[in-house]
Amino acid sequence: MQKKHLTVPLTVLALALVGTGVGLGLSLTSPQPSWAAAVAGKVHLKPHWKVGESRTYSLEMTMAGKASLATALAALAKQGKAAGTGKGEGAQPAAAPAQVIEASLQGELTFTALAAVNGGTKLVVDFSKTRMSARVDGQEQGSGAGESAQGQKEDPRADLKKVLVDVDGQGAFKAVRFAPGLTLLERNHMRTLLSLVQVVFPANPGGSWNGEESDMNGPFRASYQTRFSLLPSETVVLRKDLARDGNVLTRMSGSLRINFDAAAGRVTGIEGARTTESRMGEAVVGEDAVRLAFSLSAVKQAPAAEPDWVKIAASELPYASGAAVVGTLEGKEETRELQKSLLRKELGDDTRASLLALTSEIAHEDDPRALKTYLKLAALLTLDPDAANGLQDTLATLHWSSLAFRNIATALTKAGTPQAQEALREGIALAQGGKGDARAAQQLVVHLGMVAVPTTESEEFMRGLAFGAAPNDVGDTALLALGNMGHALREGVPQRAQRIQQELARVLPQESDFTRRELLLAAIGNVGVADQVPVVAPFLSDARPSTRAKAARALRHVDTQDVKETLARTARSDASETVRAHAVEALAHTPGDAGTLAAYRAILETERSVPVLKETARNLSLMAATDAGARRVLEDFAAVCAHPELRPYVKNLVHAL
Repeated sequence: MQKKHLTVPLTVLALALVGTGVGLGLSLTSPQPSWAAAVAGKVHLKPHWKVGESRTYSLEMTMAGKASLATALAALAKQGKAAGTGKGEGAQPAAAPAQVIEASLQGELTFTALAAVNGGTKLVVDFSKTRMSARVDGQEQGSGAGESAQGQKEDPRADLKKVLVDVDGQGAFKAVRFAPGLTLLERNHMRTLLSLVQVVFPANPGGSWNGEESDMNGPFRASYQTRFSLLPSETVVLRKDLARDGNVLTRMSGSLRINFDAAAGRVTGIEGARTTESRMGEAVVGEDAVRLAFSLSAVKQAPAAEPDWVKIAASELPYASGAAVVGTLEGKEETRELQKSLLRKELGDDTRASLLALTSEIAHEDDPRALKTYLKLAALLTLDPDAANGLQDTLATLHWSSLAFRNIATALTKAGTPQAQEALREGIALAQGGKGDARAAQQLVVHLGMVAVPTTESEEFMRGLAFGAAPNDVGDTALLALGNMGHALREGVPQRAQRIQQELARVLPQESDFTRRELLLAAIGNVGVADQVPVVAPFLSDARPSTRAKAARALRHVDTQDVKETLARTARSDASETVRAHAVEALAHTPGDAGTLAAYRAILETERSVPVLKETARNLSLMAATDAGARRVLEDFAAVCAHPELRPYVKNLVHAL
């Protein structure tokens, strides 16, 4: 099962960039017969490249979005309170406006077939004649490809803006190689574009087919349908629907219109849009919308050669494994070296002293220096783990709600090295002792619970806070953080995750305080392993609706038929609309099936609660990307729904399909 994280990835929010990467891993279902199958039978839907062939496309891609790290931290702190502490205000970051991000990629993009390799083709994708731009809260950020305007002298970095892509015989991008000198901004623009222009065919396409493709946020569903063919030119119009609903962090939806010249085996145009939403519980902590216009302008034969940078240094990034994420020094040695080179470029000439001094000067998130300073500090702590030593003392001098406190703590979390985790642990200890501030300790517990790979020392430390004599707010937050750690460990070190789950499960039946029980249910749900079902299921019958709702949500990561049936039954029959809505929401985290669809249909026929009906309609819209039956159910409901609030909501969902 694809690993899912429970907290918004700091790279997505802190970088404030489009969070989509190249879709690589894929699996295709059997073709589905439809009215368009006859068209598919007349033309041969398969990509084709000739070595030396060069295709140039005019391109316009725009992105608009917003993201707030403060909102994410506040949501996690609120999650701890909502789990049942009910004691005081708790520690939450000071309110701050979300950052508004605008970006674009425009110009000419050229694909050239370099060589035939293993049944596929190695391509050079030349971004040197595109112009990239990005603004955060109206402030220009460092732009990348295409900084030289047309007509000016040749761009000295043009060779670095040529990307190597291995494409298989079905059109799937299997691997990508970037030049080491590219910036993170450039790479994210390029990844986003490549993910949108990938068109993948099964071996024997019919009128429609479904596939699973992947980007940096995990797998998503790609549903293709043949719309019509303009014979005899044999240009086939396809519709590609994108959807990601099971990912805890990000949900994605969108639709692209693709023109494919079947005779030549090439894409001649793509246009459409996709939206991505990053969530933490009920809170939306980031969102963006990308629009694309991509049109073939020229085809010619040209000499093909690898970019010069390949002779100097290159590392293949195997996105199919989902492991290559810039900023984490993991994977193959050459990949780590590439990541280090990019981080060194991000850091530049800054030092620990200069960055801490700058951090202390920046008071507000809307300061254009805030994001860049955070990124540099995170790069420093990743490249030089010992730079974390002593930062706990710096944190102790700062107010817990200040931007400097949050940026230093977040950079330590992002680096996640043993030294960074030690600084967080010691910072918590300082905040709890003497004249310390329990709210600062609570914030640092949140950060320690978000590290990608918790050390055994951090796990034991968090266990001591969760089950020891810590102040209530800190100990309660530590319970949730311990569950987060279990989730992070469940694939890499499953025995440690299992131990965390067993400890939480052992304490749950013995807890007499219902608020603490609900907190334990939330923590167990954060771990998300199948063994928790016998422990959680009895609480679906608890007398308190809030406890039943927490129990339903605690099952969201368990992908078994029994759990789906249990959640579907709860969604249809529980007396509380809150419980029913939580049960429907929990069903969205695992793939739907015939039983799930039947449950949704029954809910639409009998339910009177608008929140429950909205959750059900949203789930159907996500399921409709790969299930024609779900689409029909949603369309039928939209046709008969007369509720003044619900009707436009459902109509918009149908319109987006």
